[in-house]
Amino acid sequence: MITALAGVVSATFIGGLYIVNMHNKSLERMNSDVKTYMEASYVKESRIFELEAYIRYLHDNNVPMMNVETITTGIRNRNPMNVFAREGRDPWLGQVGKDENGHAIFATFEHGLRAGAIVLLRYYDVHKLDTVTKIINRYCTGNKKAYISFICKRLNVQADEVINVAERLPELMKAMVHFENGYQVFPDETYIPFSVYR
Repeated sequence: MITALAGVVSATFIGGLYIVNMHNKSLERMNSDVKTYMEASYVKESRIFELEAYIRYLHDNNVPMMNVETITTGIRNRNPMNVFAREGRDPWLGQVGKDENGHAIFATFEHGLRAGAIVLLRYYDVHKLDTVTKIINRYCTGNKKAYISFICKRLNVQADEVINVAERLPELMKAMVHFENGYQVFPDETYIPFSVYR
């Protein structure tokens, strides 16, 4: 058992992550503490996330990392956004292999979420992809129509409405993880550090 900021979390610690059975906590209270923590030590101007800082944030705030309902490809690969592997001399940080479909297999979920965040920020900063349609058309290899519709509903935007991806990164990541796995794997607090403009 570990104690959260409010309430008690019953969890198993596996591979650097808390596998959640039950949790009861105050998001408002946690947000206040996390904001202070992030302003002090987390967000970098480069927008390249420091993995050690992210893990420290999760552990310092006793954030329960996962609520596993079904073992999906993203869960099995510790790659909840199903990011494709990098080949050659420049693999993702924490990439330990790839599956039969080319998705990266990561050492931890922290590595997998970090990679997904970097992909989306590069889409926005480098490729100027600033609508849900543009993002999903590049990202998705399957049912793009359903994916776009799902993300638009979660973000409350139109498919071709311009959005600030960096500003809305936590919401976007959360929605994509939900679509990719069929359910919401992580609690809201998991995504807070990816708010680069907080």
